Amino acid sequence: MGKGMLVVLLVAVSARAEAADVLCKKPNGVVVVRAACKKNQTQLNPAELGLQTQGPAAYDALGKKVGDVISVRTNLDFAQDIINTGVQECTVAFKLAASLFALRIRKDQLAGYTPLLFESEDCSGTPYIATQYLSAHLFPPVAIGPPGSTAYVPDTQSSPQAIMAKSAFGVHPDHPDLCINIQDASLEAIPALPITDLNTVFTPPFSVK
Repeated sequence: MGKGMLVVLLVAVSARAEAADVLCKKPNGVVVVRAACKKNQTQLNPAELGLQTQGPAAYDALGKKVGDVISVRTNLDFAQDIINTGVQECTVAFKLAASLFALRIRKDQLAGYTPLLFESEDCSGTPYIATQYLSAHLFPPVAIGPPGSTAYVPDTQSSPQAIMAKSAFGVHPDHPDLCINIQDASLEAIPALPITDLNTVFTPPFSVK
């Protein structure tokens, strides 16, 4: 088989890389995708062939992909968190409503990087996202709150308004699902729209592979 034909075959089978394990070259030069190469076949390394390989990704308990891992928690308290609670956390790029968002993911939990604010003291009523998050992050802001683990995004059809925030979800670093009372904070915010309950999309526990 000519080198050109081999390259064509490699490009074709690389599209199936996510659903299979390895590329195998038969004695006659034909390249196939298998869970494991047979004894008379040679396993090929996609990276050495110049093919793009995928990095680690987060999956739920049913094998459904949540998103590609883009970072791990690196703050100074991380090592102590592992010692004290066994908690490990990473950030994944998650596609929602045709946009990419950054989600925090732990073994049994998904969380956002943006607090979900309320003018009430018990996290009831209209949810808000502070306008400071609209341009502060590389990814669009997404907050996680009830019911379940509902993803909220800014309502771009609404105008920013001054609010007095008294409670919020996503404030406690280790328990983002708790409603936390906060000292009256006067700030500019925009109403948040619920998109979908991620508990109906993904099934914990989560893993990275």
